[in-house]
Amino acid sequence: MLKIYTSLTFSLAIILSSCDLVKDLDDYSPKYSVDAEFAIHDQTSAEQALTGVYAGWAQSSKLTGMPDIMIIPSLLGITASQGEAGESRFLALNKPNKEMKSIEGGYLSLYSIINRANWVIEKVSLLSGDKFSNPKRKREILGEAKTMRALAHFYLLRLWGQYYDTSSKYGIVITLEPTRTKDAKARSTVEETYQAILNDLNDAIIEAPILRKKIFANQTFAKSLKAKVLLYKGSFSEASQTAKEVIDHASENFGLLNDFQSLFDLTTPDVFDNKEALFCAYGDKIHGLGLSAYWLGSFCSISNRYQELAKNGGAIINDQVIKYDSTRISFISPNSEINTNNKYQRAPYEIAYHMRMAEIYLIFAEANARTHKKTYQDALWALNLIRKRAGAHSVRSDGFNTYPSDISNKKLLEAIRIEKMMELGTENGESWFDLVRYAYIDGGFESGFKVYDEKSAAINPDKYILPIPEESVKSGNQTVIQNPSY
Repeated sequence: MLKIYTSLTFSLAIILSSCDLVKDLDDYSPKYSVDAEFAIHDQTSAEQALTGVYAGWAQSSKLTGMPDIMIIPSLLGITASQGEAGESRFLALNKPNKEMKSIEGGYLSLYSIINRANWVIEKVSLLSGDKFSNPKRKREILGEAKTMRALAHFYLLRLWGQYYDTSSKYGIVITLEPTRTKDAKARSTVEETYQAILNDLNDAIIEAPILRKKIFANQTFAKSLKAKVLLYKGSFSEASQTAKEVIDHASENFGLLNDFQSLFDLTTPDVFDNKEALFCAYGDKIHGLGLSAYWLGSFCSISNRYQELAKNGGAIINDQVIKYDSTRISFISPNSEINTNNKYQRAPYEIAYHMRMAEIYLIFAEANARTHKKTYQDALWALNLIRKRAGAHSVRSDGFNTYPSDISNKKLLEAIRIEKMMELGTENGESWFDLVRYAYIDGGFESGFKVYDEKSAAINPDKYILPIPEESVKSGNQTVIQNPSY
């Protein structure tokens, strides 16, 4: 295991873009580089190049994009409060601007991952089968690279594109080939962006390995990510079906852990291969992810609002008061200065879940409830399964209990949104994206469920997504159109 993680870090020095070409944000060139036109020539070099793709998820230095993109959504939402960094104050006030280094770094980092993946896909596709010790490894490498490209495009879409509206022209710049020229590309529509992501995932579900390690892409993660993308796209029936396939057909290597606490046992490297992980990033004290430092107040901390919801919040369902949480609140440690996030501790190891199985159950719950508005017992089953794992009781009384079978569809959907916040809170800012999606689905941003009813500072829907960094807009001679209100 040590060899795997050491090589992952070493590959940060491997660059998979042409260093003398494009210099704008979409075509990032690190300091130390080799020409990718010639670098990938056999299985060994292909594996090294693929490892370089995964290395893109690690932190290189402060405000360079990682872990900023995993935390910015929490600041926009209600789970995080501002930290010492000046930019965090404006993000918490829902006032991002196009000069922010954290935003620029996130945009740059994701396109760097995509460009690295593009080099792997192009060059490995050209290699003959006899260059590999096992013929199927060529296909697996392609599947892993396509999964990472899809994931990076998806993160770009939900941070910088109007992901909630498939009719919008404000998608992102889709990059499916290595960059060789300075010519800027225009943004694709949201619908086109979703289709490009799904095309990669459909390939990856077939091509990616069944499982190597959870720090590498696999078929189950590719299908899980597809379910999530379909949910965001609004294809609820297909999302429900895809998520259920993951649940029903997952091998013994994938499933819910018996207890929530084990997900964040950062004293052992075994945490990176726990069965609930679908795909995660590795960190240790030498090569960290930056999450613990960021959440200890340098960039953010747990908000008082989130702590209060987890500790005392609840829903009234037919005269029954059901608490939102009881046990997971222990991962928030309040003190006189900041509320500490114990998911990201200064421990021997540091983990960032890009997805885990609990999220698949909750994706299924929402998609199923939106598909079957009158018969949604399957959705209720999935929701209550996650609550039971957290310690909820199946009794008809007040307290931290499961939701009853006579809950309305509207209240069930709200219960699912809150449950995702309790279960996945501060993991990639999922609750912020849910808040925006729910509001848009419920008749748009100015009717029904409203974002600003939950976050009073979030009054401008244009600021629900981030600005394209100014340098990227300028360098492309306005080919890349800026988001509205920026």
